[in-house]
Amino acid sequence: MILGALLGAVGAAVAVVLMEKQVAPQVTVVSMAVQAPPVNEEDVVEAIAVREVRVAGEGLAERVGMAALVMLDYLADFLLSLEVLLFLPLRLAVSINLLGLAPIIQPISTSLAQPIITVADISCTGTNVKFATSDGSPHNWNFGAGATPATSTNSPENVQYSTTGRKTITYDSYVYTDFWNILISNAAPTITASATSICVGGSLTFTTDLIGINYQWQVATDAAFSTVVGTGSTQTFTYTFTSAGTYYIWHRRYTDCCGWGAWSNVITVTVHPLPAAPTASGLSPVRRGAALVYTATAPAGVTFEWYTAATGGLLTGTGITLTIPFTIGFAFFPANYNNPGTYTLYVEAVSPQGCRSSRTPVSITVNATTAPTVSPVSRCGPGPVVLVANYAGSGTPTYNWWDGPSAGATLLQTGGSNTFTTTVTTSTTFYVSVQVPGCVESARVPVTVTVTAAPTTDTWTGAVSSDWFNPNNWASGWRTQLRHHGYHPRRPD
Repeated sequence: MILGALLGAVGAAVAVVLMEKQVAPQVTVVSMAVQAPPVNEEDVVEAIAVREVRVAGEGLAERVGMAALVMLDYLADFLLSLEVLLFLPLRLAVSINLLGLAPIIQPISTSLAQPIITVADISCTGTNVKFATSDGSPHNWNFGAGATPATSTNSPENVQYSTTGRKTITYDSYVYTDFWNILISNAAPTITASATSICVGGSLTFTTDLIGINYQWQVATDAAFSTVVGTGSTQTFTYTFTSAGTYYIWHRRYTDCCGWGAWSNVITVTVHPLPAAPTASGLSPVRRGAALVYTATAPAGVTFEWYTAATGGLLTGTGITLTIPFTIGFAFFPANYNNPGTYTLYVEAVSPQGCRSSRTPVSITVNATTAPTVSPVSRCGPGPVVLVANYAGSGTPTYNWWDGPSAGATLLQTGGSNTFTTTVTTSTTFYVSVQVPGCVESARVPVTVTVTAAPTTDTWTGAVSSDWFNPNNWASGWRTQLRHHGYHPRRPD
């Protein structure tokens, strides 16, 4: 160590300081060879050789160290600066009285002991280096360039350095030059996220740009990371967010040389709530031919999407109301429909942030239009007949009377009247259907008019009696006609 001292003229004292141990030993300078102090300013440099220093102290064996050459630099008249390099790890002071040219050596005790400082064996930037001392309070640290914290009154104190190199520290009034060496740059990692905005139930993946042998991830609900709700220990970290709110994520790594490094940058993630499942309905039941109208009424502030399945499925349309038209012939639901049945769609709410609710099913039942009923009619011989149809469904029907059951038949009469009058000459089958506004025509119902041939001329014979109503008194087919049709021939005068 480098020792500082002052040497005066004859009778002056020399102070020698060795910096390390907190010990106050007795020191004896066994022998010296000294030149006389310079007499004038031209004698700038003189030399003194301390050949041997003997040290004794409590708990120490007697130790002997050899001193190096001591250089005396001329400062002023009879005032010299003395630096002595001793190979002893002790702090001590020595007073030497010089009388003329023959030195009188007098050992003294010293109480100039410095505190012991211990430092964790860490030489990396961005990593905690723990400084401690057994010295009593108060503690007044200055940890040197690039230190965080730069100063402290605590012991122990964890310090991180942002730069490499030797660090000069100060404790109380003592300055320790190049006391600690930061050798390795242990930069804080930089992390990235697959996204920073997500919906409840979604997962994000976080990656780091630096490799270590261990990793630590933290997910917190506050920026100070006092409330940690999730952790991870792999290089790539995936986390599923189950509640809405703002979350903070950071990471650090562990290496063999530097231990746990500094925490990375902080990523802030916003987790949006899911909208409520929609309230929706459909106008049901409807008759075949009416459009299918689906309507969603809640929640507010969302977009509604309509699908053909509870999950996945075909997107049919968007909006509060969705209308599916009827078509004649081939139809493909949900583009359109044709046949009676139950048609179900599923609606979900989508928030402005793209978060999706569960789906609500909405069903509409399509019924065929109720067909009318009609009774058959018969008559004797050609002539007019009146057919009457009855409709038991809802709505105001239009009655259509046809001469055939399918396409290509002739429409004989249409309108709101449920009767149809026509003249027949032979037995004939007619067809009647109804159509309600907004619906297609019902099935066509057949009705048969039976025409029986009129009897031939009857001849009164009176063969068995004079009873006019006795068929045996008549000739030809009157007997049968009378029995079946109730004819009453006019009695002859």
